[in-house]
Amino acid sequence: MASLQGESISSMQSMVLDLPPSCIEFCPAHPSYFVVGTYHLEKEADEPPSSTETPGDNDEDPSETKAGSQSQSRNGSLIVFELQDGQVHAVQTIPQPSAVFDLHFQPQGDKGDICAAVSSTGTISFFKLLPPSPPAGTGPRGQDDETSEPRGEILRPLSVLRIPDLGEDILFTYFAWHPTDAGLMAITTAGGQVILVQIHDDYQGLDVSHESLLEHSMEAWVAAFSSPPPPPPSPPAESTPPPYTVFSGGDDSALKYTTLNSSFNPYTPTLTPYPAITLTNHTAGVTALLPLYLPASPHHHHQHLILLLTGSYDDTLRVFTIEPLHTTYGARKATLLAEINLGGGVWRLNAIGNPVAVAGRGGAWEVIVLASCMHAGPRVLRIRGVGGQEEEEEEGGGRGAAVNVNVEVDVLGRFEEHKSMNYGSDWSRIESRLVPSAGEKRGEVLCVSTSFYDRLLCVWKCKLPAREGDIN
Repeated sequence: MASLQGESISSMQSMVLDLPPSCIEFCPAHPSYFVVGTYHLEKEADEPPSSTETPGDNDEDPSETKAGSQSQSRNGSLIVFELQDGQVHAVQTIPQPSAVFDLHFQPQGDKGDICAAVSSTGTISFFKLLPPSPPAGTGPRGQDDETSEPRGEILRPLSVLRIPDLGEDILFTYFAWHPTDAGLMAITTAGGQVILVQIHDDYQGLDVSHESLLEHSMEAWVAAFSSPPPPPPSPPAESTPPPYTVFSGGDDSALKYTTLNSSFNPYTPTLTPYPAITLTNHTAGVTALLPLYLPASPHHHHQHLILLLTGSYDDTLRVFTIEPLHTTYGARKATLLAEINLGGGVWRLNAIGNPVAVAGRGGAWEVIVLASCMHAGPRVLRIRGVGGQEEEEEEGGGRGAAVNVNVEVDVLGRFEEHKSMNYGSDWSRIESRLVPSAGEKRGEVLCVSTSFYDRLLCVWKCKLPAREGDIN
């Protein structure tokens, strides 16, 4: 059961960028700042602009990029913005020789100012975000109110790396940092590969798994690592980190996953103890993945159960539970719990806070999600469920686990001012109130979203329903 409409939302601010935006993310170490990556397909030098052409009409759509189109010339940029009191200001632009397909800040707390970006020519670029302490009398953009002196370089280049034996014709479409293993990332390519890379601590080199970790017959669009499960109440003093699951989605409509041991070794011939699993529930390319762990509950045993949200070109958000292969000895145990048509291809999914237990409802949980829907625009969703893994008696008298989860998806808000492809959205961790303040009945989340052909960036807020439980 699902609510499909949600509240219609108006922008607080909007602006037109110089180049089409392809990705966006707030900096966890300096949450007033976010970075937008742009993507531009250059015209041939002897091709004059059409008299009816509007800005952005000539730009190739990242979702339409095919493995055979790498010879075309693309460029882009990284734009740093500052958010203050619901208003955003561009503070730095760094031109890039290649189009920026994806960017993410490193998730570990002591490395949250490190940003990586992957490009249309197979490069991984690293930057450090270092905002200055504004002197007295400066305005919101860090410029002096009277002299308008620029604040200087904020996003500082560290390095540009390439994967050995991969040429410039290899186009990187996406990457994901591992949530706890610093420097470990999975990169997807337009050739269908998912490659595991370990970045050196100084960002000046890397080690690679030279075999494709997961492989698609068409473009690989997205990859994700499982988040670590909640630790037990009394963890052993010395314990080996548990294996983790890597997911990927591709233009072949396949959702794939496999399990890896926690220690990365680029010289190990076989990285995966079990063959990869392929799920065929999607009717079009798989473009978004969001793995989550459910909150601990005395009513259910789901400490290893992964809640996986997926997005697809078929306009549908799907909710699965996945049991990792290292807990099933390689057997496929995946259940599709719910699906909802959001009116546009679901390109990205961001969790707004973590799943939380709902007080007074045994075993119930909920999570708020920001969905970037290509043709439809951003949607704020609430996903609620009851249940997890329950012990059951197996044949022969043993004990096993059965998945028993009921899920509902509601659309809380919809932002529809974008007139072209919404590829990137994110939310502010400092200007959102996920838990209502004293005297308020509802919280709110402040979001920044972008659209490609019209080069639009918008700031807006969505009211959240009263929710019980603590935000983690």
